[in-house]
Amino acid sequence: MAGSTETPLTDEGRRQAIATGKRMKQAGITIDVIVASPRERAIETAQLIAEQLGIDPKTIHINDLFAEQHYGELEGKAWAPDLNLDGVSDMETIDSLVERAHLGLKWIENNTKPSDHVLVVSHGGFGRAFRSTVLQSFPLDYTFRIGNAELVELI
Repeated sequence: MAGSTETPLTDEGRRQAIATGKRMKQAGITIDVIVASPRERAIETAQLIAEQLGIDPKTIHINDLFAEQHYGELEGKAWAPDLNLDGVSDMETIDSLVERAHLGLKWIENNTKPSDHVLVVSHGGFGRAFRSTVLQSFPLDYTFRIGNAELVELI
């Protein structure tokens, strides 16, 4: 659980990001705007995908709203689906995370055109909150994981 801890993108992560960008290009997926978490691993992932799509990496929007949930004392520990998150000291609350997801969606709505295809490069915890914000019928479920460099279409 890296959370808000600054950890580098691994070699495997780089390969996954490049492969995702290549799959997107081969599938003809058009991206107009890329927004990324401020964590270096997310920024590098966004840059690698952008390069595969022929998008200038300098145009990536870095936004704190899309950062991973802060896991407090659990940062650096192994994640497990049955991990009890209740009462963890200094952990960002689910309510705060969901509020950031709502604000992130509002940021996208206010800073892009309705016709824009937006790629959000973030993290698992925030990704689950964001998905449940966009797809309100989809519950915020910590047993569901979004894989590294996995492309999930929300709208």
